[in-house]
Amino acid sequence: MKKSTWIWLTATGALMLLCPWISSLFKGMAGFAIVVLLLYVVDPVFCFATGIFAGRAWRQRWWLILTAPVLYLAGAWLFVAPFESTFLIYAVGCLSIGLLAMTGTAAFLVKRPEREKRGK
Repeated sequence: MKKSTWIWLTATGALMLLCPWISSLFKGMAGFAIVVLLLYVVDPVFCFATGIFAGRAWRQRWWLILTAPVLYLAGAWLFVAPFESTFLIYAVGCLSIGLLAMTGTAAFLVKRPEREKRGK
């Protein structure tokens, strides 16, 4: 595995496990606000970015799009609400975002050399 993949995997683990843990430290509405921010902004954007990163070398990094939803699910079940089924549905949604981003990036990078050949 390349160094960039290890760095991305470390960032995924830190973001998906530490953020739910940090939100569990706050009591009341502050912790809830952090969870909502994670659910609607941070995690979908990170899953999209992971899909783009994995799509650049999809044959070696296809498994990387699975790590963010699985680690988020582990963090949410450990620190926010144990075995809440809505987090499972959310993880499938994040997986879909990453899969679409990876597929789109891989298709774009495959088609790009063909477009350059036609232009010559």
